[in-house]
Amino acid sequence: MNIYLNQPFAISSLGLSRQETADSLKGNSQKYFSRLEGYLPGSGASDLVYLPVESGDGECRNNVLVDYCISANSELILEIKRRYSAERIAVIAGTSTSSITEVENHLKPFYAPGKPLPYDPDIIEISNISSHVKTKLELAGPAYTIATACSSAARAVISGAALLKADLCDAVIAVSSDSLSKISIGGFNALGALSSEHCRPFHRDRNGINIGEGAGFTVMTKEQLSSDCIRLAGYGSSSDAYHISSPSPDGRGAEAAIRMALEKSGLKPEDIGYINAHGTGTKLNDSMEGACMSRIFGREIPCSSTKHLTGHTLGSCGLVECFICSIIMQDRIQLPYHPYAKEEYQEEFPGLRLADHAGMECEGKYIMSNNFAFGGNNASLIFGPAVD
Repeated sequence: MNIYLNQPFAISSLGLSRQETADSLKGNSQKYFSRLEGYLPGSGASDLVYLPVESGDGECRNNVLVDYCISANSELILEIKRRYSAERIAVIAGTSTSSITEVENHLKPFYAPGKPLPYDPDIIEISNISSHVKTKLELAGPAYTIATACSSAARAVISGAALLKADLCDAVIAVSSDSLSKISIGGFNALGALSSEHCRPFHRDRNGINIGEGAGFTVMTKEQLSSDCIRLAGYGSSSDAYHISSPSPDGRGAEAAIRMALEKSGLKPEDIGYINAHGTGTKLNDSMEGACMSRIFGREIPCSSTKHLTGHTLGSCGLVECFICSIIMQDRIQLPYHPYAKEEYQEEFPGLRLADHAGMECEGKYIMSNNFAFGGNNASLIFGPAVD
Protein backbone atom coordinates (compact mmCIF):
# COMPACT_ATOMS: atom_id res chain seq x y z
CA MET A 1 0.00 0.00 0.00
CA ASN A 2 1.31 3.44 -0.95
CA ILE A 3 0.95 6.26 1.55
CA TYR A 4 1.22 9.81 0.29
CA LEU A 5 2.05 12.99 2.14
CA ASN A 6 0.00 15.59 0.32
CA GLN A 7 1.10 19.21 0.28
CA PRO A 8 3.78 19.09 3.00
CA PHE A 9 4.10 22.55 4.54
CA ALA A 10 5.84 24.18 7.47
CA ILE A 11 6.74 27.54 8.94
CA SER A 12 10.13 28.03 10.52
CA SER A 13 13.08 30.39 10.49
CA LEU A 14 13.45 29.49 6.81
CA GLY A 15 10.20 31.30 5.99
CA LEU A 16 6.45 31.53 6.29
CA SER A 17 5.67 30.25 2.78
CA ARG A 18 6.93 27.59 0.42
CA GLN A 19 8.68 30.18 -1.75
CA GLU A 20 10.40 31.85 1.21
CA THR A 21 11.52 28.48 2.55
CA ALA A 22 12.85 27.37 -0.85
CA ASP A 23 14.73 30.65 -1.32
CA SER A 24 16.31 30.35 2.13
CA LEU A 25 17.37 26.78 1.42
CA LYS A 26 18.91 27.85 -1.90
CA GLY A 27 20.92 30.50 -0.06
CA ASN A 28 21.69 28.28 2.95
CA SER A 29 20.31 31.13 5.02
CA GLN A 30 17.60 31.87 7.58
CA LYS A 31 15.33 34.78 8.42
CA TYR A 32 14.20 34.87 12.01
CA PHE A 33 17.06 34.04 14.37
CA SER A 34 17.54 36.78 16.95
CA ARG A 35 19.25 37.41 20.26
CA LEU A 36 16.44 37.22 22.81
CA GLU A 37 16.38 37.94 26.52
CA GLY A 38 13.74 37.06 29.10
CA TYR A 39 13.73 33.29 28.59
CA LEU A 40 16.66 32.50 30.88
CA PRO A 41 17.16 33.35 34.54
CA GLY A 42 18.84 36.69 35.15
CA SER A 43 19.99 38.65 32.13
CA GLY A 44 21.06 35.72 29.99
CA ALA A 45 20.36 35.88 26.26
CA SER A 46 20.44 33.20 23.61
CA ASP A 47 20.00 32.81 19.85
CA LEU A 48 16.35 31.80 19.44
CA VAL A 49 13.68 31.85 16.73
CA TYR A 50 10.44 33.72 17.41
CA LEU A 51 8.24 33.70 14.31
CA PRO A 52 6.44 36.89 13.20
CA VAL A 53 3.00 35.30 13.58
CA GLU A 54 0.72 37.34 15.82
CA SER A 55 -1.21 35.68 18.63
CA GLY A 56 -3.76 37.39 20.86
CA ASP A 57 -3.99 37.45 24.64
CA GLY A 58 -5.08 34.11 26.02
CA GLU A 59 -4.63 32.29 22.71
CA CYS A 60 -2.57 29.12 22.72
CA ARG A 61 0.41 30.10 20.56
CA ASN A 62 0.97 26.55 19.34
CA ASN A 63 -2.61 26.49 18.07
CA VAL A 64 -2.05 29.86 16.36
CA LEU A 65 1.01 28.48 14.53
CA VAL A 66 -0.96 25.40 13.44
CA ASP A 67 -3.83 27.63 12.27
CA TYR A 68 -1.34 29.48 10.03
CA CYS A 69 -0.44 26.16 8.37
CA ILE A 70 -4.11 25.20 8.01
CA SER A 71 -4.95 28.54 6.38
CA ALA A 72 -2.12 28.06 3.90
CA ASN A 73 -3.61 24.68 2.91
CA SER A 74 -7.32 25.48 3.10
CA GLU A 75 -8.12 24.22 -0.41
CA LEU A 76 -6.66 20.78 0.29
CA ILE A 77 -8.62 20.56 3.53
CA LEU A 78 -11.83 21.43 1.71
CA GLU A 79 -11.02 18.73 -0.85
CA ILE A 80 -10.59 15.95 1.71
CA LYS A 81 -13.78 17.03 3.51
CA ARG A 82 -15.56 16.79 0.15
CA ARG A 83 -14.13 13.34 -0.61
CA TYR A 84 -14.36 11.69 2.80
CA SER A 85 -16.82 11.70 5.67
CA ALA A 86 -15.90 13.61 8.83
CA GLU A 87 -15.76 10.31 10.75
CA ARG A 88 -13.04 8.99 8.41
CA ILE A 89 -10.63 11.92 8.77
CA ALA A 90 -8.18 11.70 11.67
CA VAL A 91 -6.04 14.39 13.30
CA ILE A 92 -2.68 13.52 14.83
CA ALA A 93 -0.54 16.25 16.36
CA GLY A 94 3.08 16.11 17.43
CA THR A 95 4.37 18.52 20.06
CA SER A 96 6.83 18.86 22.88
CA THR A 97 5.55 22.00 24.60
CA SER A 98 1.83 21.91 23.69
CA SER A 99 0.25 24.82 25.61
CA ILE A 100 3.02 25.18 28.20
CA THR A 101 3.54 28.91 27.56
CA GLU A 102 -0.13 29.56 28.31
CA VAL A 103 0.18 27.38 31.41
CA GLU A 104 3.11 29.54 32.54
CA ASN A 105 1.08 32.70 32.06
CA HIS A 106 -2.10 31.22 33.52
CA LEU A 107 -0.40 30.12 36.75
CA LYS A 108 1.64 33.26 37.42
CA PRO A 109 -0.98 34.80 39.74
CA PHE A 110 -1.09 31.59 41.77
CA TYR A 111 2.63 31.27 42.54
CA ALA A 112 2.27 31.70 46.28
CA PRO A 113 3.08 29.32 49.14
CA GLY A 114 0.06 27.37 50.30
CA LYS A 115 -2.15 28.58 47.47
CA PRO A 116 -3.77 25.80 45.38
CA LEU A 117 -3.09 25.73 41.66
CA PRO A 118 -6.12 25.73 39.34
CA TYR A 119 -6.73 23.03 36.76
CA ASP A 120 -8.13 24.19 33.43
CA PRO A 121 -8.19 21.29 30.93
CA ASP A 122 -8.61 23.66 27.99
CA ILE A 123 -5.19 25.11 28.81
CA ILE A 124 -3.24 22.32 30.47
CA GLU A 125 -4.15 19.16 28.52
CA ILE A 126 -1.44 17.81 26.19
CA SER A 127 -4.23 17.04 23.69
CA ASN A 128 -4.84 20.75 23.24
CA ILE A 129 -3.56 20.92 19.64
CA SER A 130 -5.34 17.90 18.17
CA SER A 131 -8.61 18.83 19.92
CA HIS A 132 -8.30 22.35 18.57
CA VAL A 133 -7.81 21.17 14.97
CA LYS A 134 -10.63 18.62 15.19
CA THR A 135 -13.05 21.25 16.50
CA LYS A 136 -11.92 23.96 14.10
CA LEU A 137 -12.35 21.73 11.04
CA GLU A 138 -15.54 20.06 12.31
CA LEU A 139 -14.16 16.54 12.09
CA ALA A 140 -15.35 13.42 13.91
CA GLY A 141 -12.57 10.89 13.39
CA PRO A 142 -9.78 9.86 15.77
CA ALA A 143 -7.82 12.80 17.19
CA TYR A 144 -4.86 12.65 19.53
CA THR A 145 -1.55 14.27 20.33
CA ILE A 146 1.80 12.49 20.49
CA ALA A 147 4.44 13.91 22.81
CA THR A 148 7.70 11.97 22.53
CA ALA A 149 9.87 15.08 22.78
CA CYS A 150 11.87 15.75 19.60
CA SER A 151 10.54 12.75 17.66
CA SER A 152 6.87 13.73 18.20
CA ALA A 153 6.07 14.92 14.67
CA ALA A 154 7.86 11.99 13.03
CA ARG A 155 5.93 9.66 15.34
CA ALA A 156 2.71 11.41 14.29
CA VAL A 157 3.51 10.50 10.67
CA ILE A 158 4.23 6.90 11.65
CA SER A 159 0.99 6.74 13.63
CA GLY A 160 -0.91 8.19 10.66
CA ALA A 161 0.49 5.46 8.43
CA ALA A 162 -0.72 2.84 10.91
CA LEU A 163 -4.26 4.26 10.89
CA LEU A 164 -4.38 4.24 7.09
CA LYS A 165 -2.99 0.71 6.81
CA ALA A 166 -5.54 -0.54 9.36
CA ASP A 167 -8.31 1.12 7.29
CA LEU A 168 -9.47 3.09 10.33
CA CYS A 169 -9.63 6.27 8.28
CA ASP A 170 -9.27 7.59 4.74
CA ALA A 171 -7.17 10.66 5.52
CA VAL A 172 -4.93 11.79 8.37
CA ILE A 173 -4.19 15.44 8.99
CA ALA A 174 -0.76 15.37 10.60
CA VAL A 175 0.24 18.62 12.28
CA SER A 176 2.98 19.75 14.63
CA SER A 177 3.77 22.87 16.60
CA ASP A 178 6.23 24.07 19.21
CA SER A 179 6.72 27.62 20.45
CA LEU A 180 9.19 29.32 22.76
CA SER A 181 8.71 28.55 26.43
CA LYS A 182 10.66 29.57 29.52
CA ILE A 183 10.27 26.07 30.94
CA SER A 184 11.74 24.27 27.91
CA ILE A 185 14.49 26.83 27.28
CA GLY A 186 15.41 26.94 30.97
CA GLY A 187 15.37 23.15 31.09
CA PHE A 188 17.77 22.73 28.18
CA ASN A 189 19.99 25.40 29.73
CA ALA A 190 20.02 23.51 33.05
CA LEU A 191 21.10 20.38 31.17
CA GLY A 192 23.99 22.29 29.62
CA ALA A 193 22.53 21.62 26.16
CA LEU A 194 21.60 25.20 25.17
CA SER A 195 24.10 27.13 23.08
CA SER A 196 24.53 30.83 23.83
CA GLU A 197 25.60 31.36 20.22
CA HIS A 198 24.56 30.02 16.82
CA CYS A 199 24.62 26.21 16.85
CA ARG A 200 27.17 24.22 14.83
CA PRO A 201 26.02 20.64 14.23
CA PHE A 202 28.85 18.10 13.82
CA HIS A 203 31.52 20.76 14.44
CA ARG A 204 34.39 19.83 16.77
CA ASP A 205 33.57 22.88 18.94
CA ARG A 206 29.78 22.46 18.99
CA ASN A 207 28.25 23.38 22.34
CA GLY A 208 24.48 22.95 22.17
CA ILE A 209 21.18 23.74 20.50
CA ASN A 210 19.22 26.84 19.55
CA ILE A 211 15.50 26.50 20.11
CA GLY A 212 13.24 27.74 17.33
CA GLU A 213 9.52 28.02 16.85
CA GLY A 214 8.05 25.91 14.08
CA ALA A 215 4.87 24.25 12.88
CA GLY A 216 4.19 21.64 10.21
CA PHE A 217 1.32 20.15 8.23
CA THR A 218 0.51 17.43 5.74
CA VAL A 219 -2.48 15.32 4.73
CA MET A 220 -1.75 11.60 4.57
CA THR A 221 -3.83 9.45 2.23
CA LYS A 222 -3.68 6.27 0.16
CA GLU A 223 -4.17 8.30 -3.04
CA GLN A 224 -2.42 11.33 -4.50
CA LEU A 225 -4.37 14.51 -3.86
CA SER A 226 -1.83 17.22 -4.66
CA SER A 227 0.74 17.82 -7.35
CA ASP A 228 3.46 18.35 -4.74
CA CYS A 229 2.84 15.15 -2.77
CA ILE A 230 5.64 12.81 -1.81
CA ARG A 231 5.49 9.16 -0.81
CA LEU A 232 6.29 7.75 2.61
CA ALA A 233 8.55 4.97 1.38
CA GLY A 234 9.55 3.61 4.78
CA TYR A 235 9.64 4.34 8.48
CA GLY A 236 11.11 2.93 11.64
CA SER A 237 11.02 3.63 15.36
CA SER A 238 12.76 2.34 18.46
CA SER A 239 13.44 3.13 22.10
CA ASP A 240 16.86 3.08 23.75
CA ALA A 241 15.53 2.99 27.32
CA TYR A 242 19.06 4.14 28.15
CA HIS A 243 18.64 7.45 29.99
CA ILE A 244 15.95 10.07 30.60
CA SER A 245 17.75 12.67 28.46
CA SER A 246 21.04 11.29 27.08
CA PRO A 247 21.10 9.05 24.00
CA SER A 248 22.78 5.67 24.12
CA PRO A 249 26.40 6.54 23.22
CA ASP A 250 26.77 3.66 20.76
CA GLY A 251 23.70 4.77 18.80
CA ARG A 252 22.24 1.26 18.67
CA GLY A 253 18.68 2.47 19.26
CA ALA A 254 18.95 5.05 16.50
CA GLU A 255 20.52 2.44 14.24
CA ALA A 256 17.59 0.08 14.86
CA ALA A 257 15.10 2.76 13.74
CA ILE A 258 17.11 3.52 10.59
CA ARG A 259 17.50 -0.14 9.66
CA MET A 260 13.78 -0.73 10.25
CA ALA A 261 12.94 2.16 7.90
CA LEU A 262 15.24 0.70 5.22
CA GLU A 263 13.71 -2.76 5.64
CA LYS A 264 10.13 -1.47 5.37
CA SER A 265 11.02 0.50 2.25
CA GLY A 266 12.79 -2.40 0.58
CA LEU A 267 15.76 -0.10 -0.04
CA LYS A 268 19.48 -0.55 0.54
CA PRO A 269 21.63 2.13 2.21
CA GLU A 270 23.11 3.08 -1.16
CA ASP A 271 19.62 3.86 -2.50
CA ILE A 272 19.35 6.89 -0.20
CA GLY A 273 20.40 10.11 -1.95
CA TYR A 274 20.61 12.39 1.09
CA ILE A 275 20.24 12.10 4.87
CA ASN A 276 18.66 14.94 6.81
CA ALA A 277 20.33 14.26 10.15
CA HIS A 278 18.85 15.09 13.53
CA GLY A 279 22.10 16.99 14.13
CA THR A 280 21.21 19.08 17.18
CA GLY A 281 24.69 20.47 17.77
CA THR A 282 25.10 18.87 21.20
CA LYS A 283 28.18 16.82 21.99
CA LEU A 284 26.23 13.67 22.84
CA ASN A 285 23.65 13.61 20.02
CA ASP A 286 26.06 14.35 17.20
CA SER A 287 28.65 11.89 18.48
CA MET A 288 26.04 9.12 18.68
CA GLU A 289 24.40 9.95 15.36
CA GLY A 290 27.69 10.34 13.52
CA ALA A 291 28.87 6.90 14.66
CA CYS A 292 25.52 5.37 13.78
CA MET A 293 25.38 6.82 10.25
CA SER A 294 29.00 5.86 9.60
CA ARG A 295 28.23 2.22 10.38
CA ILE A 296 25.22 2.10 8.09
CA PHE A 297 26.11 4.43 5.22
CA GLY A 298 29.86 5.00 5.41
CA ARG A 299 31.10 7.94 3.36
CA GLU A 300 28.83 7.16 0.42
CA ILE A 301 25.76 9.26 1.24
CA PRO A 302 25.81 13.05 1.70
CA CYS A 303 24.27 14.23 4.96
CA SER A 304 23.71 17.44 6.88
CA SER A 305 21.56 18.89 9.62
CA THR A 306 19.22 21.83 8.99
CA LYS A 307 19.03 22.99 12.61
CA HIS A 308 21.60 25.74 12.00
CA LEU A 309 18.92 27.18 9.67
CA THR A 310 15.72 26.47 11.61
CA GLY A 311 16.87 26.11 15.19
CA HIS A 312 15.69 23.01 17.00
CA THR A 313 11.90 23.08 16.63
CA LEU A 314 11.65 20.30 19.23
CA GLY A 315 8.51 18.17 18.81
CA SER A 316 7.74 19.85 15.49
CA CYS A 317 11.02 19.10 13.72
CA GLY A 318 9.82 15.90 12.03
CA LEU A 319 7.26 17.73 9.87
CA VAL A 320 9.41 20.86 9.47
CA GLU A 321 12.18 18.67 8.08
CA CYS A 322 9.71 16.63 5.99
CA PHE A 323 8.81 19.92 4.27
CA ILE A 324 12.49 20.71 3.73
CA CYS A 325 13.09 17.26 2.24
CA SER A 326 10.10 17.62 -0.09
CA ILE A 327 11.47 20.91 -1.46
CA ILE A 328 14.93 19.39 -1.98
CA MET A 329 13.36 16.49 -3.88
CA GLN A 330 10.92 18.46 -6.00
CA ASP A 331 12.94 21.59 -6.76
CA ARG A 332 16.25 19.72 -7.13
CA ILE A 333 18.05 22.40 -5.14
CA GLN A 334 21.46 22.10 -3.55
CA LEU A 335 21.73 20.45 -0.18
CA PRO A 336 21.73 22.49 3.03
CA TYR A 337 25.36 22.61 4.10
CA HIS A 338 27.71 23.44 6.95
CA PRO A 339 30.45 25.86 5.86
CA TYR A 340 33.22 24.04 7.75
CA ALA A 341 36.80 23.34 6.83
CA LYS A 342 37.38 19.59 6.82
CA GLU A 343 39.67 19.73 9.86
CA GLU A 344 36.75 21.21 11.84
CA TYR A 345 34.81 17.94 11.76
CA GLN A 346 36.67 15.08 10.09
CA GLU A 347 38.88 14.18 13.04
CA GLU A 348 35.77 13.22 15.04
CA PHE A 349 33.63 12.10 12.11
CA PRO A 350 36.00 10.51 9.57
CA GLY A 351 33.24 8.19 8.38
CA LEU A 352 30.73 10.91 7.44
CA ARG A 353 30.29 12.55 4.08
CA LEU A 354 29.11 15.84 5.53
CA ALA A 355 27.72 18.45 3.12
CA ASP A 356 30.33 21.12 3.88
CA HIS A 357 30.13 23.35 0.82
CA ALA A 358 27.65 24.81 -1.63
CA GLY A 359 26.62 22.95 -4.76
CA MET A 360 26.22 19.41 -3.38
CA GLU A 361 23.06 17.67 -4.60
CA CYS A 362 20.83 14.79 -3.58
CA GLU A 363 22.27 11.74 -5.35
CA GLY A 364 19.17 9.60 -5.60
CA LYS A 365 15.38 9.54 -5.52
CA TYR A 366 15.05 8.89 -1.79
CA ILE A 367 15.74 11.05 1.25
CA MET A 368 15.97 9.88 4.84
CA SER A 369 15.09 12.14 7.76
CA ASN A 370 16.02 11.20 11.33
CA ASN A 371 14.68 12.47 14.66
CA PHE A 372 16.01 11.29 18.01
CA ALA A 373 14.53 12.34 21.34
CA PHE A 374 14.83 12.28 25.11
CA GLY A 375 14.22 8.87 26.59
CA GLY A 376 15.67 7.22 23.50
CA ASN A 377 12.57 7.82 21.36
CA ASN A 378 13.98 7.34 17.86
CA ALA A 379 12.23 7.76 14.52
CA SER A 380 13.44 7.52 10.93
CA LEU A 381 11.39 8.39 7.84
CA ILE A 382 12.23 7.73 4.17
CA PHE A 383 10.58 9.91 1.53
CA GLY A 384 10.37 9.14 -2.16
CA PRO A 385 8.76 10.56 -5.28
CA ALA A 386 5.02 9.98 -5.70
CA VAL A 387 5.78 8.01 -8.89
CA ASP A 388 9.00 6.04 -9.27
